[in-house]
Amino acid sequence: MHRRTGRVTLTRQDRQAAAAPDLIGRDFTATAPNLRWSADITYVPTQEGWLYPAVVLDLFSRRIVGWAMADHMRTELVTDALAMAVTTRRPLPGLIHERSAGHYGGTRRPPCGEDSTPPPHTGAFATIKTGQR
Repeated sequence: MHRRTGRVTLTRQDRQAAAAPDLIGRDFTATAPNLRWSADITYVPTQEGWLYPAVVLDLFSRRIVGWAMADHMRTELVTDALAMAVTTRRPLPGLIHERSAGHYGGTRRPPCGEDSTPPPHTGAFATIKTGQR
């Protein structure tokens, strides 16, 4: 529980981890599809407990290109949303993926076909490496 607000904190920042560089300079625009994606996760109370949706948004079209929902906030929730986006949109190498600094457990998506478990939380931005079309 947070001391000042009394709110429950769901994540903890690793204060020893080096922050990833801000690759987009807080400019949330894109000149073409699949150049920049933004992602976030939230929680929604339901009658059956908490629901955790994760989404990936294309900053050019402002459309959701990947999503996942679960009853937990583990790494696979966000990697499933990102995998859906990569599978359906098939971005070229160099895509920049921005995500909420508070919730996402990992920032780098490995090249397609490799282990999909992201590294520990290191920052908010990453360049996604994808397979050639």
